[in-house]
Parts: sequence; structure tokens; C-alpha cells
Amino acid sequence: MAAQVLAIVKMKRALVFIALLVAAIALLTNLRRPFLPRQHVSNGEFRVLQVAYGCGDANLHNYGRSPKSSFWIWNHTPSLMHGLIPAPREGFSGSGHSECAISIWWGWFDDKTGLPEFRSAENGIVVTDSGDRIVIPRILPADELRQMFVSDPPRNSRHLHFLLSVDGHPVEFTIANPAFSRSADRIR
Repeated sequence: MAAQVLAIVKMKRALVFIALLVAAIALLTNLRRPFLPRQHVSNGEFRVLQVAYGCGDANLHNYGRSPKSSFWIWNHTPSLMHGLIPAPREGFSGSGHSECAISIWWGWFDDKTGLPEFRSAENGIVVTDSGDRIVIPRILPADELRQMFVSDPPRNSRHLHFLLSVDGHPVEFTIANPAFSRSADRIR
């Protein structure tokens, strides 16, 4: 009888530890989330939803994908716990890139409903800190959202300024360049 009680106590401690670990990861992930640009336009709002940078793993560019650490924890959690803890989200895939790229997920949200709407988008331009211009070759539709890529992004620009046209309205926004490297900045 005492052995059963001890086993139950140990199981409860393990569950509490895992729950605290998952909560800590979720908290740290949310604290690191950068400010994402928004721009109000006549009948709606343009919103950047996610900025991702990565090389060699197309899944890094999925919208809403759980962090890699969540997958590691899930894979190292006893299968008994899988029924109690939800699996990490794979996210929504528009198009993957296996080479180094910055992907930007964005949407046009209706003022009245607050829901994303599919809008036409013309190819955009990225302007670096030094004034260099990079043409974004295509803006990919993914249901009501859009995804665009900056392949082989500049590493010597701290910020990237985007110019594009959405449904005939000019949209401009700036993001911190996730590919920025201080060593590349010194070379300039």
C-alpha cells in the first residue's frame, strides 16, 4: 500500500515538473516575440503575422509552428504523457525554402469582422540600410494569408524596409533583419 502511494506521489511530481517546463518554454517563447508591424489602410489593416529566418529546414517557415524546443521535449516525454499534453503544432505551410531565407507571413484584415481577407498583392521591394534594393520575385497566396521570401538575405543591414502594393494601396513597413551579422556589418 505504501509503495502505491509513493508511486502516485512520484507520478504527480513528474506531471507537475513537465507542466512547469512546458509553461516556462511557452513564457520564454512569448517574451522573445518581436514587435510585428501593422498599418491601417482605408478599409482594413495590413498586419505582419510572423517573421522567420532559417537555412536548410523548410519547416522553419511554417506559420504558427511550435518552436524546435517543443518538438524536442515532446520526443523525449514518455508516451504515457502524450495523452495529457498536446503535440507541438506543425504550423501552416505556404511554401518552404531550403536555402537561407527570411519568410514573412502577412494578412489584410477587415475592419468590421477582424478576419483576414484575400487581397491582390503586387511584387514588393526590400530596401536595406545602405539603400540597396532587392525585388521580391513573388508573393505567395496561402488561403487568406500571404507569404513572401527574401532569399539569401543581406547580412550587413540591421533593418529591412519593405514597399509593396496590397489591393492598390501602398504598404510600407520595417523589420529588424533576423539575418543581420555584426561581422558582416564591419566589412561594409
